[in-house]
Amino acid sequence: FKSNISIMPGVSSYVGSDITAGILSSGMLESEKYSLLLDLGTNGEMALGNKDEVITCSTAAGPAFEGANIKYGVGGILGAISEIDLSKKNKIKTIGNKPPCGVCGSGVLDAVSEMIKYSLIDETGRMFDEEDDFEFEEYEYLTKDLVEIDGMKQYVLAKDSKGDIISFTQKDVREVQLAKAAINAGIQILVKEKNLDFNDLEYLYLGGGFGNYMNVQSSLQIGMIPLELDGKIKSIGNCAGSGAKMYLLSKEYRNLIIDKVNTSKYIELSNRKEFQDYFVNGMMMERIYEPAQKYTQNQGITVDTF
Repeated sequence: FKSNISIMPGVSSYVGSDITAGILSSGMLESEKYSLLLDLGTNGEMALGNKDEVITCSTAAGPAFEGANIKYGVGGILGAISEIDLSKKNKIKTIGNKPPCGVCGSGVLDAVSEMIKYSLIDETGRMFDEEDDFEFEEYEYLTKDLVEIDGMKQYVLAKDSKGDIISFTQKDVREVQLAKAAINAGIQILVKEKNLDFNDLEYLYLGGGFGNYMNVQSSLQIGMIPLELDGKIKSIGNCAGSGAKMYLLSKEYRNLIIDKVNTSKYIELSNRKEFQDYFVNGMMMERIYEPAQKYTQNQGITVDTF
């Protein structure tokens, strides 16, 4: 028995064949206009390209958006908090509508976005302190869920089936800041490399499981994706799987992506002095979206602090 094995080429050590497949299935290679592909995980791998060329980079975003290094972080499992909306009485949604057991990547993104929106954290990422003046009087009830446990400020999201709290801590906010700043810096450098601005881009494609389920508005609110790309963002799901099928079933597509990989350019961000400037600026967070006009007040979650 004989069989042929065909392995799709990668661009570099940190931009592998999953991104190559995503480039192919996104359709960016069939357009005269440039588009961005962003795959979010422990590494933020991205590509900028059109029918003529592709350039890529990878930034160490950290595993925050996969639920790792987050105090109550979990993967996308049943019971994971996947959506957060502080304007609603039931402020969380969980995967499968099961009792909450932790916070997955999309919930992590929403948590920081919502805390910015309601001034529970400031532009530096510092959590609200009781000595601070709260900006929105009608939402002051939200501060009831801000607690300090073992010297760590945290915001209580829910209680699990055992009655133990699930919260988002000050350290968790810092993890998200590091991740989103690195991703934003990578995007800025790719666009600058081709002397483009964001108005020149046709689309920003979001690949992978996290990209498919995350709240795009939350990614804009925390400054992970530049606001100028609002309205151009498309979630394309399992683009690696789709690209792999195209590669296997079409000789034309196979030759196309091999040619583009062979002529593509990989940018090593650690060698770019402007990366640090973009990264530092990207740590800051500015409220973009105002709190909801209509809301149902909740009474907070009672927590014993110690």
